[in-house]
Amino acid sequence: MNPYRRGEAVYDTVRGQPAFVAEADGRWLTLVRPGHRSWRTHEAVVRSADERERATLLALASLVRERRDRELSARVREANRRSRDRWGRDV
Repeated sequence: MNPYRRGEAVYDTVRGQPAFVAEADGRWLTLVRPGHRSWRTHEAVVRSADERERATLLALASLVRERRDRELSARVREANRRSRDRWGRDV
C-alpha cells in the first residue's frame, strides 16, 4: 500500500512559484520548486524523521520524479511534433 495519496499541482501565491501538494501519513506536505532547483519540502523533517516518515518522504520524492518525467516527455513530444510539422512545410 502506498503511504501517499496522489497530489495536486498548485501555484503558491505567497512565494509566487509552482508548488505540489500531497497528503502523506495524514499530513499535508507542500513541495516547492524555486527557479530550476530541485523539489524540496517546506518542513525540515528529513534529518529527524523516523523510518515511517522517511519512507513517506521517499515515496513523495518518487511521485515528484514521475511527474517531472511525464512533464519532460510531454515537452519532448511537443517539440518533435513541431519539428515534424515544420519539416513537412519546408519540403
